Amino acid sequence: MTSWQTSWDAYVAFKAQSGLGVPASGSGASILPLTGGAGKLTKNVVSSQQVRQDGMSVRGRHGTQKTAGQYPGELQLSNYDSIIEAVMRGTWASNTAITQATSALSSATISVSGSVVTFSGGNVITAGVRFGQVHRWTSGLAAGDLNKPLRVVGATNTTITYAETLTTVAGPVSSYSFHGNGRRLINPAAGSLVKRYFTVEERENTIDESELFTDCMWGKIDIAMQPDGMFTITPYWTGTGAAQVEDTTSSPYFTTPALTSTTAIPMAAIDATLRIGSADEVAITAFNLSIDIGLNAPAVAASKISPDIFDGIMKVSGSVTCFRKDLTYFSSFLNESTLSLSVLAQVPGSSPADYLSLCVPYMTLSDAMKSDLKREGGARMQTLNFTDAVIGVDQRGGVYDPSMVIWEVSN
Repeated sequence: MTSWQTSWDAYVAFKAQSGLGVPASGSGASILPLTGGAGKLTKNVVSSQQVRQDGMSVRGRHGTQKTAGQYPGELQLSNYDSIIEAVMRGTWASNTAITQATSALSSATISVSGSVVTFSGGNVITAGVRFGQVHRWTSGLAAGDLNKPLRVVGATNTTITYAETLTTVAGPVSSYSFHGNGRRLINPAAGSLVKRYFTVEERENTIDESELFTDCMWGKIDIAMQPDGMFTITPYWTGTGAAQVEDTTSSPYFTTPALTSTTAIPMAAIDATLRIGSADEVAITAFNLSIDIGLNAPAVAASKISPDIFDGIMKVSGSVTCFRKDLTYFSSFLNESTLSLSVLAQVPGSSPADYLSLCVPYMTLSDAMKSDLKREGGARMQTLNFTDAVIGVDQRGGVYDPSMVIWEVSN
């Protein structure tokens, strides 16, 4: 009896290669949690230009082949970390706890007022505090503020300013600890960019066969959220064109691939907080952001596939649509004000709170478009666009990392 492949009984697994032309294999591959998508093989077609006297055409030939794929999914901790790392061309770094014993603080005591933690001495920037970080204090703050993600929106030598309002602590508090959890990822410095290749298997369980794509690079991520929806992420890969069929004798190709985290919970838009400039935006109807390193696999003569994949300058772009409450964004656009954009997505019910943070620290608006006036009821809307032309590396120094995008995760 013929078995027809169903639309759902399949999975996508991927694993980093040791280099170009060295397909990954065996165990250790990660399954990608997805909501759709597919990898594709396409070929150019070469037409014969021969002129025949019988009025018929000569069959042409297949030309060079291309491979690419995209898989929309729902954002969750752990299961997208290696893809994010690949697109950033950097490496996740473990956060180091900052305490009263940190040398740059020299046993400084602290007090808390409003959103500001004040240190009696030392230098918190030298100690490692940076704009766009998310701190989780395990001691030193009021009990209700411990183990919660607190977003760093400013710092001087002796103060840290958070987006959140904290319970007053008169101080002096002599024992404290924060930022000792999770990992952080920024754009690496010149000469430190890491180029990573992957092998991708699309395994179709019903027919017991696989399409295998080798020498692939993850080169783009789209993230988005809207009301009553999940926080979505769509990663894209580009390959050299190398592909093959794994039939029933060799499929599955990877040995026991698995999710990096089998307990990860998809994050919903309702659990996310978006901040533009100096204020949280509470009335968002749409948000999207794209990070793209412009992968290109050029065709060459005498080969069906490209010899390599070439990456380009990172481009970041996106938009936010929200209710219009004042002319702050119009003024920012008019005056070309420097802004930052950050998103904090939390895992509901986790304790201590688990989170993923994304920050674009240095940008301006490319427009601030309001909706037309109309007779029907409803809020007047505004759409804030930020094209790749107005997002660049943060060159302010000090508390600001020289990065276009800052990621931080609690895991």
